[in-house]
Amino acid sequence: MSNKFTIHNKLDKSKREYDFAFLVHPRNIQDIYKEFPFLKIVPVVLFMFFFKKIPPVILSTVNGVVDEKGKKIKGVIISLPITAEQMLRDRNLAKKQVFRAIKKAKKLGATYVGLGSFTSVVTSGGQDVCGLIEGVHVTNGNALTASMTYLGIQDLIRNSTVREPNIAIIGATGSIGSAVTELLTKDGSFGTLYIVGRTPSHIQKLLQRITPHPHSHRVMETNMEEALPKVDIVVTATSASGTVIRAELLKKDAIVYDITQPKNTPQDLLTKRPDVTFIDGGLIKLPEHIHVGYNFGIPTNTSFSCLAETILLSLAHYPDDFCVGNVTLEQVKYAETLANRYKFSPIRHT
Repeated sequence: MSNKFTIHNKLDKSKREYDFAFLVHPRNIQDIYKEFPFLKIVPVVLFMFFFKKIPPVILSTVNGVVDEKGKKIKGVIISLPITAEQMLRDRNLAKKQVFRAIKKAKKLGATYVGLGSFTSVVTSGGQDVCGLIEGVHVTNGNALTASMTYLGIQDLIRNSTVREPNIAIIGATGSIGSAVTELLTKDGSFGTLYIVGRTPSHIQKLLQRITPHPHSHRVMETNMEEALPKVDIVVTATSASGTVIRAELLKKDAIVYDITQPKNTPQDLLTKRPDVTFIDGGLIKLPEHIHVGYNFGIPTNTSFSCLAETILLSLAHYPDDFCVGNVTLEQVKYAETLANRYKFSPIRHT
């Protein structure tokens, strides 16, 4: 532990400035134990109490990013000392931790901050921290994530043995889920689209939002118990901190496309259901010269789309906050345009 924190402290005290920062946090205590296994000897309650009191730390730096004029764009990944479960349990504490991390980012020179995972959820998609620190712009990364999710689903549809597969979006009323629902109902490349959300009023707003689209009549409001046995592709996009998918309910040979962190899918899914295909969704392939500097447990030269969106906005020198609150289709299109411009590639699912 001392060696890692020595590195962090040296970085903190250096004069080096960064152009952007991306905020992350441990998904659960197991993530912390992977980095510092000897902490298992400390009682969990005691450790978690002290853990949330330490300041945000530098996890890694992002290197190899160069803009069109040849200027190096430097990035830093900052980790908050709070888990997903803690963030949902105490949102006020979580917001304070996010604010502390943004202040740290500014001190390090960053003018753009990306809100990874639950740092977006607990700040209303960044609305609660937008404009609080002068000179720092924010994005929640949902525009590029929605784009990559939609493109990933299109790949699955094209390669499906079913002509017009049925699809369920779990968490359809969230920022990403609603954008993907809208994109699908514009193109109609499915049989029936089942949308699942926790709040009836939000479901009704989503249904109203997609009404103008030509294939909205094939969208059905339902629940997971009814949807999962019927669908060929399940997209999970909730803000839940744990498992929501029940393996026994899935249709035979179903595909689960999970864009969440922490995952909504049980770890033993493929053991219980070897017929099912699991895809870690919402990822994007980085140009080979860009290095994130930290192993997030995803394939080499890939990135979470929310992190990639932050890099792209810094590359483009975008002059304002970008995706804050709910994502719009215009933002999805712009994020996709930036990805194409700077050679960030969708992950192909065949």
